Amino acid sequence: MNPVSNKRTITILGAVLLLVVPIAAQDKPDKKLEQAIAVLRRVDQGKLSEQQRQAKAKEIDAAWGVIEAAGKTGVARLKEEIRLVDQNKEKDDYFKLNASALLWNIGQFDEVDAIVAIWKSTPLTAQYKYVFHTAYAAAQTQDHRALPLLLACLKDNQGDFDLLPHMHTRWLGALEILWGAFGPQGVPDLMRVLETSSDSAELESAIFLLIWSQEIKALPRVREIAARGPREARLEAIRYLGFYGHPQDYDFLIAGLRSDDPEEVYVHVYALYEYEDLRAVPPLIPLLNADNEFFRREVFSTLIHLLTPASLDALRNFCEEARRNTRPDSQQRGECSMIDSKLKDVKIDLGEYANKSSQEKADLIATARKSAEAWYQLRKDDKKLTRDQLIEAAQEWKRNGRIFGAKPLAFTQLPKKDNKDNTFLVSVNKYDWVEERHILSAATAGDIPLLLEVKAALCARLSEETLFEIRRLNRVIERLGRSRYRKVIGLTEKVL
Repeated sequence: MNPVSNKRTITILGAVLLLVVPIAAQDKPDKKLEQAIAVLRRVDQGKLSEQQRQAKAKEIDAAWGVIEAAGKTGVARLKEEIRLVDQNKEKDDYFKLNASALLWNIGQFDEVDAIVAIWKSTPLTAQYKYVFHTAYAAAQTQDHRALPLLLACLKDNQGDFDLLPHMHTRWLGALEILWGAFGPQGVPDLMRVLETSSDSAELESAIFLLIWSQEIKALPRVREIAARGPREARLEAIRYLGFYGHPQDYDFLIAGLRSDDPEEVYVHVYALYEYEDLRAVPPLIPLLNADNEFFRREVFSTLIHLLTPASLDALRNFCEEARRNTRPDSQQRGECSMIDSKLKDVKIDLGEYANKSSQEKADLIATARKSAEAWYQLRKDDKKLTRDQLIEAAQEWKRNGRIFGAKPLAFTQLPKKDNKDNTFLVSVNKYDWVEERHILSAATAGDIPLLLEVKAALCARLSEETLFEIRRLNRVIERLGRSRYRKVIGLTEKVL
């Protein structure tokens, strides 16, 4: 070989070595990173004491810090470990869900595909809090790129976790917060799931979420599922029909009381409570004789809600029979105390009631039902909310993440000439006086998307207080939705 060739060969080899050496150095495992990955692996929470769980949580937090600090290298190492778990067919679901949350923390929307792949191959119940908090962070952005994460959550109907301290929440409650925080722009995607999915859990989730949007276009498909769909989705569809309260669905809901399936009968009773048609009372009364306490309590609650002379007499007879029993169970005592509470609320004295004629009893109970509806009607001396004020108020509620008589969150100083310091404090919450009845007097069904935007702000400010406000806002949205097809929105002799 000539000297020139030798020189060229040596030069090329030298260049190759220069390339190889750094790569080899990079391939050398990072000891801290490997230790951090090891901390996340094979965690069995069920085998740990409370003290051990707290210690493990601290270890995991520290491991997250190491992996996050490693940036793209940490992401790559996490993904490689997930690949190895799947390749070896090893069951380490806790690790995979833990890793999915960590991928979101590091890469946000760049890692959505990887996170969704993990969630599709892993039972979300292995550690539902990792799933919820990841999806919740994405939902609050209201960015369309969050949708794959939210849609992946629809396939689980078993997850549960502590949403707030001392507040355990099952998957449906979690989904309402997730999709609520995302806002009304998620409704078309839920409709697509409803129209195209054959997965029972996915359908069940979508139907539940569409209840709170009052999307009337969903009704035909929901009716179809209520009649012939997969079991769990069918039961949720029946509940949906009760909340919507459309005149077309009364006969279907009543027919369900004759089912041989106790769970299906229970769901129809639940739906009839929400449907609020007093014609349901006679077919409900015989169900008071059910042996199942859980089922009987739902019948009891429904007959109290659908208050008529017939329902009150049936409940009183049931309680008198229970009292004659030498050992009435605590469930029966609890059920009967509900009557006293209800009658007290509507200002009916049982002693006076018993001495009245049939017509007087009917009139008294009709007045009681009307007084219950008064909560949603403007009162004589109420302020009135105009449509322009409603829109302005909604912006305030969205800024504050509060609604319904919220306490002032901030103040501003304005000049006042007769004040010693030339200032006085004024609440910036201009609409903290607004209640359900004010909104209903100014809003129409066309304002539901606006109110869903308000709900998104409430969901983003998650607290026990805002959960209560969300329930109240849901009722407002439900009543606005019903106004499209019912003459009487609430309790009525016959839904028309």
